[in-house]
Amino acid sequence: MEEKGNNISRNTIYFDESGVASLNDQKPFFILTGVIAKNIEFQDLATYYYRLKLKHFGNEEPIHSQELFWKPTKKEIGFIEELTPYLETLDFGYITVIVDKGALLSSVPTT
Repeated sequence: MEEKGNNISRNTIYFDESGVASLNDQKPFFILTGVIAKNIEFQDLATYYYRLKLKHFGNEEPIHSQELFWKPTKKEIGFIEELTPYLETLDFGYITVIVDKGALLSSVPTT
């Protein structure tokens, strides 16, 4: 039985976006991703992630996907190689929505 106020067994969803949501922006896509998992999964991941981050980078500066995936350094590759197997053990779901702004604008009548 879950204790009142115990949120470990509850699910949480996190959203992140890429691109600008405005239809006036010149970038062609807006991408929104949601990740859902039990709170305990996120807590365990946060602990593992921060320890791994300190091991490979020695600080608490933010890490951006652009740095990890476009031209990663040897240090960043080591971080990814150690993080990936852990992520594969987590029980989570995700959804990604990609909006093609040009297609959206051309599908609606102009007034």
